[in-house]
Amino acid sequence: MLLRFARQLQAMRADVARELGERARTQARLPIAINADSLATWVLPALDPLVQQGLRDGFGLELVVDDQDFTHEWLRQGQVLGCVSTVPRALRGCRVTPLGAMRYVAVASPSFVRAALGGDAAHGLHRANFATVPFLVFNRKDDMQTQWVARAFGVRAPRLEERFVPASEAYVHAAALGWGVGVVPELQVRERLAAGELLQLRPEVTLEVALHWHQWKLGDEAAGPARAVRLDEVGAALVDGARRALAP
Repeated sequence: MLLRFARQLQAMRADVARELGERARTQARLPIAINADSLATWVLPALDPLVQQGLRDGFGLELVVDDQDFTHEWLRQGQVLGCVSTVPRALRGCRVTPLGAMRYVAVASPSFVRAALGGDAAHGLHRANFATVPFLVFNRKDDMQTQWVARAFGVRAPRLEERFVPASEAYVHAAALGWGVGVVPELQVRERLAAGELLQLRPEVTLEVALHWHQWKLGDEAAGPARAVRLDEVGAALVDGARRALAP
């Protein structure tokens, strides 16, 4: 509780200094939690104008990375002031805004499709062989692969052969090298699919992950005290960027 209050006070103090035309002696940090796939795709372009402006007025941004199903815990614990999360309901003391849906597809390299799936990207992966085909997994919190297999083949709690690659860009690179099947944001592999570096497996099967922006309510707006303007600007930038990049 005290940590959360300190974060809120720090953000409001930085806003007051900025409105008075003063540059803080130490750069104020604004910590937010983001899932790795969003960070690898749409978040940096969305925040770039704010960060470029911040180079001139002392704005510090801290991006904390975690799984989209767990980022809200950073917010709940007061370690960040905002987060991108799959949780649709606002936490106590926070407000929430829908961002859109990130579409996930299963992909593999042409060489992997030839060697492991009989050369058939559309139907080479099926109920009889999915348990012996290696799948790429981001980390132990990542369950996108089991979700995709469950939807594709109607199997409850499937067990997969897993290869862990805990970085978004490296994960896609590993798929392109033929390490296994990856379940990735379509936004992240669109160019590789168009170039033929990756092939989409069972194109009729996709996962839609709805994302939401949560942020602390820093003060009672109706009472008129200072608000964390920077946090509002970050939230607005993320909402705008997500709606341009993600599915409705």
